[in-house]
Amino acid sequence: MKKIYNLLCWGALLLLASCEEEGTEVIELGTKDPVVAITDISPSYGYVGDEFDVIGENFAGAVDFVKVRIGENMAKVLTCTDERITVQIPEDATTGKISVEFFDEKLKTDLMLRVLGQPSVETVSREWGFIGDQITFTGTELGTKAEDIKMVFGDAKVNAPVTEWSETSFTVQVPIGATSGKISLMVYTKQVNTPVDEFIIRKHAGLTELSPVAAYKGEEVTIKGKNFGTTTEGVKVLVGGVEAEVISCSEEEIKIRIPVGETLEEGKEVAVKVTTPYEEVDGELNFTVKATPTIDTEAGISPSEGFIGTIVTINGGNMPETAERLVVKFGEVSATIIDYQYKAEAGTATFTIKVPNGLSDGNVQMTLSIGELQFYEETFKVNPSPVMNSVTETVVLVGENVTIKGEHFGTDKAAVTAYLNETEVEITSIKDNEIAIKVPDNFGTTKNVQISLQYADIPTVEGQTVNVMGASGDVTKVVLENCQKPFTYKGEKNGVWAYPDGWLVNRDFYALIYDGRDEDGRISFLSSTYDRVNTDVLKNDKMYQVVTLPKGKYKFVLSIPECNFGKAAAFEVLFGVTRGQATLPDLVGSVEDWRPTDETNFIDNNGQKSYILISDTKVKYESGKEPEKLELEVEMGKSETVTIGFVAYVEKAAVKNGANADVSNISVERQ
Repeated sequence: MKKIYNLLCWGALLLLASCEEEGTEVIELGTKDPVVAITDISPSYGYVGDEFDVIGENFAGAVDFVKVRIGENMAKVLTCTDERITVQIPEDATTGKISVEFFDEKLKTDLMLRVLGQPSVETVSREWGFIGDQITFTGTELGTKAEDIKMVFGDAKVNAPVTEWSETSFTVQVPIGATSGKISLMVYTKQVNTPVDEFIIRKHAGLTELSPVAAYKGEEVTIKGKNFGTTTEGVKVLVGGVEAEVISCSEEEIKIRIPVGETLEEGKEVAVKVTTPYEEVDGELNFTVKATPTIDTEAGISPSEGFIGTIVTINGGNMPETAERLVVKFGEVSATIIDYQYKAEAGTATFTIKVPNGLSDGNVQMTLSIGELQFYEETFKVNPSPVMNSVTETVVLVGENVTIKGEHFGTDKAAVTAYLNETEVEITSIKDNEIAIKVPDNFGTTKNVQISLQYADIPTVEGQTVNVMGASGDVTKVVLENCQKPFTYKGEKNGVWAYPDGWLVNRDFYALIYDGRDEDGRISFLSSTYDRVNTDVLKNDKMYQVVTLPKGKYKFVLSIPECNFGKAAAFEVLFGVTRGQATLPDLVGSVEDWRPTDETNFIDNNGQKSYILISDTKVKYESGKEPEKLELEVEMGKSETVTIGFVAYVEKAAVKNGANADVSNISVERQ
């Protein structure tokens, strides 16, 4: 039967055929490469000319694409099915490991075929060695005398001396000049395989220094030197006779952790000794185990209870010179070390920490540690603290209230002072979970105003901000983000184009351009072949921001340096304000005659809906010319969430024709 395998690799169709009996079977292997596996050989021995089978999975039945080797000897493939390859032992073969080449993939195995009647090597005492080491090889029919053995390590120019020999084993000495690589073995005149893919010539390790030369128990220390190897397996380090944890190992560095146990003597110099997987390293390095830090349980920590944010002072002996490696925790939460004062002559330190956020009220275990060495543990009581969780208003007018939600505020106005940035403000009401404060009438338009509450015996409560809008004038910075030069973008530029930062979109499209006209960028709604961006169409693509507008009258002013129709198939760009979130409607129309599909969410000011059609104003770009100004006036009857932004429908008509509407500035004025 004839089998045809359709193997789809990297988008290409590969047809594999192997001939068996009559008929044709088509097998679709799909778009993923099958996993080839070799599980056994049968039989595992034979004479030259004998046949044996390589057994496995997913061989694909393709004789022409499969190669089988016995060690370095290429065998003849006779037949191949999906699960079995039949091969013939070649005349030059000796005992060796089986490997299969399947297309460009080489699969090595530890399955060994014993070739009878030929010299063979089946085991090696080890696969690495130093110059001068004795390496033993065992097998069968290994000549009639020692002189029959000719062995070369890697690129060595001389044969390795044979120090012991029998018909079933021999020992050689690794000669000067031996290099890592394959082993070449001749037995009399026969080239013989060995089971070693690469024999590694090692150089003797050496110790140079420790870093640091003194440390606490549980800390990491680096041993520097050479020829350590690249695995932690088999590496052993003794510090003062106590085995240390080996963290990592490279040829030039071993990282260890100093043992924490009591058996390692503190405050004295001890020896560090190293054993690699290959040898016990000559020599030793001197290391000093620092005395464990101590904290007086009576007077060393003050206070022993407090609020979130309370400053705690700690005094200790045998302390480190800096706080870099010192860790203070309340339960599992780390505290920040604020100030660290070390006295070298006494080895003492005084430092302060702040009780961290994220702790529950009640008792918690306070611990101090350096590395894996924990040297203090006692109970600290956390009292319930005032906490600001949120602010109801995101934008607030001067003269109006800011509502702060939280916990444990208390109910006494006299017990707390409120601030907006550095300005003390009036508390108009207070409950245990809510405080209302009034923005002063003379507080100007300010973005991200810091709110803070100060109590007599509690650290300042902060963490919330609010945007304050002045009674009149320019309020752009608390209404819109990234609407004026220099414009900012997210991600990477694509040529002169970029995605605008701070704006939401209904799909990703490039709307910022940085070209010779504007190095600081400008908003551009374009559909053409310019720099291969938005080349097909902007079809009701939207770019907007969702904000809160307090009650009042607003004037939006857009600077338009260019609004070019060209020969576009369709062209309209709308700027507007709608109630709610992401509520800008689609546009409907043709060529230059467009309108919103639904005007329901626009704000109605005496019959005038809150939008303008930018592309109804044609502006030709001229260098040095001031941009055209388009204005939109909106009156809010109450504070509401609104969507402010653009809807663009721009479709090019020909390969080199399109249209664009550019906006270089948006300002918002409160009237």
